[in-house]
Amino acid sequence: MKCEDVRAALLVGDFDAPERMAIEAHLAGCRACRADQPLITRLRAVLASPSLWEEPSSDLGDRIVGSLQRRRESPKRVRVGSWVAAGAAVMVLIATGFGLTRLGSATPDWTLDLAVVEPLPNAVAGVDGWVTDTGTRMVLEISGIDEAPDGHYYEIWMTAPDGRHVSAGTFTGPGTVTAFAGVRRADFPRLWISLESIDGELGPSSKTYFDTPE
Repeated sequence: MKCEDVRAALLVGDFDAPERMAIEAHLAGCRACRADQPLITRLRAVLASPSLWEEPSSDLGDRIVGSLQRRRESPKRVRVGSWVAAGAAVMVLIATGFGLTRLGSATPDWTLDLAVVEPLPNAVAGVDGWVTDTGTRMVLEISGIDEAPDGHYYEIWMTAPDGRHVSAGTFTGPGTVTAFAGVRRADFPRLWISLESIDGELGPSSKTYFDTPE
């Protein structure tokens, strides 16, 4: 299954056992879809509100078909109820800023395996990155590190050749992390992760866990 098919299926929440297996297999190998799955699941829960189903517009079907980028199913399996549910979810996505662009192709523009700086034998950090109109979007898969100590957090940095730093977000432990920075990686090529103190100075500390390989 392709990313758009999996996300449409998660939005609808109506699939049989073989399709469930295909979705799980895709999620196991796609960092981007795993990162977005919790939000898609929450949005599907919003569909339980009766207000979403009151007096649907006459052109709802056409809007659904155009918005979902045509989930690849045979006509006999495309049920009206499923398309209506998915269409309502798309409208919620737009209202919450999730955006249709994230329902499209999730093929990253670049990938990177960060080098481990701390002596952590099982630590791994992989990054998928996308170039957007407003900066750089990233999905990181991080494992082999502990939860940040009390009063601390991990921070993702992008650094330019002249030493300027831009934060791309923070997190507190291993797992899938979605990050964004309002700069291009072409201009800020170094990507790295440090441990920061909540009461510490602004800017990166010297405690680096992962860094861009030389």
